[in-house]
Amino acid sequence: MTQDDRMDDEIDLGRMFMTLWEKRSIIAFCTAAFFIAGLVFALIQPKIYESSSMLMIIPSKMEFLKNPLDTSLSLDLSGKSKSASYISMADHLALMKAGDIAESIRAEINTEGVTAAGVLGMLYPERIKDTSMIKLAVKGRDPELCARVADAWSRAYMDKVIAMISGETEASQSFLYSELKKAEAEMVAEERKLSELSIKNNIDLKLSELEVKKAKLQAIQTSIIGNEKKLKIQQIRLAALKNEIKKHKQYKSLAKGVVDDVLWAKIIEGKDLSSVNGQKIFSEELNPIYSKLESEIAEVAVEVEFLSNELNYLKAEKEILYKDVYALDTHVAELNVIKDESSRSRTIAKTRYSSLFSRITEVSIASAAKLGDIKIISKAVVPCSPVSPNKKKFVGRAAAAGFFMGIAAAFAAGFIEKQKFPA
Repeated sequence: MTQDDRMDDEIDLGRMFMTLWEKRSIIAFCTAAFFIAGLVFALIQPKIYESSSMLMIIPSKMEFLKNPLDTSLSLDLSGKSKSASYISMADHLALMKAGDIAESIRAEINTEGVTAAGVLGMLYPERIKDTSMIKLAVKGRDPELCARVADAWSRAYMDKVIAMISGETEASQSFLYSELKKAEAEMVAEERKLSELSIKNNIDLKLSELEVKKAKLQAIQTSIIGNEKKLKIQQIRLAALKNEIKKHKQYKSLAKGVVDDVLWAKIIEGKDLSSVNGQKIFSEELNPIYSKLESEIAEVAVEVEFLSNELNYLKAEKEILYKDVYALDTHVAELNVIKDESSRSRTIAKTRYSSLFSRITEVSIASAAKLGDIKIISKAVVPCSPVSPNKKKFVGRAAAAGFFMGIAAAFAAGFIEKQKFPA
């Protein structure tokens, strides 16, 4: 830039300031005019009051458990995610200005002259930035009415959310309650059936009887084995005794002394031996060994006979007892099968009843977890001062606008004078 150019710029700026100074009356007039107009307009504007309550939106627990990151990010979404099944912040803000909400508020405050459309025009829901809280701002000319509407608004929306949760679960709960009654009747029937089975058949008593008979059968079996061994031993002993007795004679002969002198003389002389005919000169007596063996054989034979009869009796008793045990065991087994089936049916019915009972609660919890929750964290208060119009702010802006309009008018007047009176 040359020195001449700089001089031209300085001259132009100087001329501009000179023009503004010369036309300062115009600037002052415009500023004053706008100031007065702004002040008058601010004074005639109606006072607007604002009261607000605060709600906190709790995201869906179910969705949070499935994907914590997406659920937390959903608070910043302007719309509802296609994959989400919970209510987004945008949905809440839209639902808060629904017609049914306005009608609920109007019905609660029940003030003459207040319509649902009028209430709807007072509602200004606003999300607190980067939080899950929503400010329910109500603006109007009556400060007390604003506070009442704000509180009624928070309660009406709470009721709406609860109704949504209830509507979600009503059909499911109705079905579950009907199924619960059926399951209860089935469980009672199975309990009665099992009780009647136990009373009628007395399974425990039969089981005890079976155990006693099994123990008795085991004892008889042991006795049979013992008797068979004893009988075998006695039979061997009897055979040995019989073989031994064959080796001995029943009687043994002994020399007999002659003590009759006459008889002895006759024998010596050989005369008239008729008197000695039939007379034995050797005596015989019972063999003690043979007698002892014979006595032992008799005793062993009796023992063998007794053991044999006893063994036959035990075997017959065993056979009868075995049949009783088998029949009773089969009967008890059949009863246990029936009892197990009845117990299983009762358990299934009881489990189904418990499951349905728990499911009724779970449906409510799951629906609440799916839709999320909402809480009132602050109530509205009656405002003491209006939020609009802001007279200072409004008049200041009007004066600033008048000032800039005066500058523009001053330059315009200067430009016109130059055109009429060129230098």
